[in-house]
Amino acid sequence: MRRFDTQFGPSCPAPLLVSDFPQIVEEEENNSAETATALPSIPLGVNGRLTEADDIDFYAFTAQQGKIYHLEVVARRRGSPLDSVLEVYNEQGKLLVENDDIAKPASKDSRLYWTAPADGTFYLAVRDLHGRSGERYLYHLRVEFAQPDFALFGEYYYALLAPGTSTLWFANVERYNGFKGPITIGVENLPPGVTATPVTIPSGMVHCGIILTAGDDAKIDASLARVFGKAAIKTDNGKETEIVRWGHVTCEQQSSGGGQARWPIETQIVGVTKPLDLVKVSAQPTEVTLAPGGKAEIEVTIQRAEGFKDAVILALSFDYFTSKFGEQLPPGVKISSKSKTRLTGNTLTGKLILEADKKKALPVKRLTIAAMARVSITFSITTNYASNPIWLTVTDGAAKE
Repeated sequence: MRRFDTQFGPSCPAPLLVSDFPQIVEEEENNSAETATALPSIPLGVNGRLTEADDIDFYAFTAQQGKIYHLEVVARRRGSPLDSVLEVYNEQGKLLVENDDIAKPASKDSRLYWTAPADGTFYLAVRDLHGRSGERYLYHLRVEFAQPDFALFGEYYYALLAPGTSTLWFANVERYNGFKGPITIGVENLPPGVTATPVTIPSGMVHCGIILTAGDDAKIDASLARVFGKAAIKTDNGKETEIVRWGHVTCEQQSSGGGQARWPIETQIVGVTKPLDLVKVSAQPTEVTLAPGGKAEIEVTIQRAEGFKDAVILALSFDYFTSKFGEQLPPGVKISSKSKTRLTGNTLTGKLILEADKKKALPVKRLTIAAMARVSITFSITTNYASNPIWLTVTDGAAKE
């Protein structure tokens, strides 16, 4: 975001797009393949505007058979009213592929990962879904060779932490273009005295829990934090480089009629508060090793605030009826139905029993997890507390009978 000087004084903060690529501006009239603006190189950023009703901007580029291209329109995410459609045509004018909206994170912008079927000239076309145009219908077209990549997602990124307590956030990733490596998750700009336990999503997994802990001496405070992921990828030239991707976060939006939807948010808040309903959640053992077909028990103990007797539900995933909003366990590992997860009245101790499927359990080494203790505030809102970190190892050898 940036403010701009105008004749009336500084503007409101406006979104600004910054690119590392060489940039060009579309050349009018380029509303057909015959008059397409030629793209001189790849990677490249193209800056254009739809100026007339039903305007379509065409761009010609040379593609190599088997190469994967990352083609993306950035418009709505930077304040343009454009509802883009991105298309690829061959020299015979046949439509090969198109995209209207990016599915995840949900956006009216467009994105394609397209594999060239042959060497030759192809055409990109950018248009508005409803044929609209005007001064504000600006867009940025990103054209590059696709690299191994990932995107990071999360939900409900707000946190209430009393000194000496922990909570859990959850992250989910999607890997692209053959990337299968580990992804290290971190949190930026936490309040003083609050830390995030390091966690890495290993190959074969797409999710994790993020344990946030307020130290015993943490002061009442709050800050806008951001979740990020880091990973090492190999580029086309064989060199290894680190990429960083910031989390795309959604929250629950409720309408007056009771309807619910997910909505993207730009900030995630962490607050250190006065003491809450639970003073502490602890789990033992802190090192758990599971073999395929085996079981392991985790004892969870809660310390209640004086006078608090309501039910506390123990869990390892964040579930709401049949919807799952967060998971920590690797594929093939689940909580046994024999676990003791509901703590009421003066009950302070429960039990989580982990079971590893004999054939499907994914081997992991010291994966960071935590027991979660949930206290209901309303029908759909809970305060989620977390235990100390637990390091889970799943071996690649079957359990002994």
